[in-house]
Amino acid sequence: LVTPHALVASALLSVSRGGVSMAEFQEVCRQFYDFLMDQNIRLSKTLRSYDLAVSETLSDFERSKVIGKLKDEDDDLEEEVFTIDDGKRLTLEYYKNNIIHFLLPAAYVATSILAQQTFRFSIAQILEDVAFMKNFFKYEFVYDNELRDEDLIAGVLRIFERRDWLHRLGENDQPFILSHSGHRAAHAFHGLLRCYFEGYWLVLRAFRYLQKKPYTEKDFMKKVFNLGQKTLKLELIERPESVSKIMFGNALNYYLERGLIEKKVEEDKGREKSQEVFADTGDRLLIQDYSRQISRFLRSPRFTLQ
Repeated sequence: LVTPHALVASALLSVSRGGVSMAEFQEVCRQFYDFLMDQNIRLSKTLRSYDLAVSETLSDFERSKVIGKLKDEDDDLEEEVFTIDDGKRLTLEYYKNNIIHFLLPAAYVATSILAQQTFRFSIAQILEDVAFMKNFFKYEFVYDNELRDEDLIAGVLRIFERRDWLHRLGENDQPFILSHSGHRAAHAFHGLLRCYFEGYWLVLRAFRYLQKKPYTEKDFMKKVFNLGQKTLKLELIERPESVSKIMFGNALNYYLERGLIEKKVEEDKGREKSQEVFADTGDRLLIQDYSRQISRFLRSPRFTLQ
């Protein structure tokens, strides 16, 4: 069931900045709402009065100090700015997670479209990218295994076309062109995934510590967490919610399964007992390959590791 709090939180978190204007928020919130409506997702009764529900939810978040508001006496309504402190983003993330599974197909497709860096994009490339992302984040999300990727993508593209976010040009591998409003919508949907890419990249970057010596899971998690805090301060990553121990644990499980690292038992000489540790497998090419993929999806060369 989609609630106003989940919808509003998702829209607020679609941007990385500490503030979002009322106009931008309203556009993104409506984009998400329209996409959900087109899928016939069940909405809470309060959302049937969309404008009132969104307005009341913003006021509720403001009263509970989850968000702040900047407004000058001479500003009109659209120039109001909502501010989000880093620590409060985690509260909004909790609400967002209640409906992200409904928005995930659009987020995957939008991320692939933007990664192609052309308004006229390839359907074959979307298919390849969606398959990669579904596998990459399989410890984060649960999927409908009866729904083929081709059908998932086709469903998203139909809704995008209905909303005039895409215009049809032909029937080949590049049948659509992204409109300017579609470009903005794609950025909004992609914004839902950015924290996951950043979190998985942090774990990938932290594998350099394992090149020096093996670490227990507890000690390695501390290294990743500290790295996350540093890179956040240096603005190498944008999302405070990327620094998540739960996400780091899921990423660690995925990379372990893919052979980027390994688990082994070593003797703890100080305690005279064995302990399980993570160790480097020496496959730098595989680490570089995953970092290049993350770099492509985030459209920034700085995420490529050497």
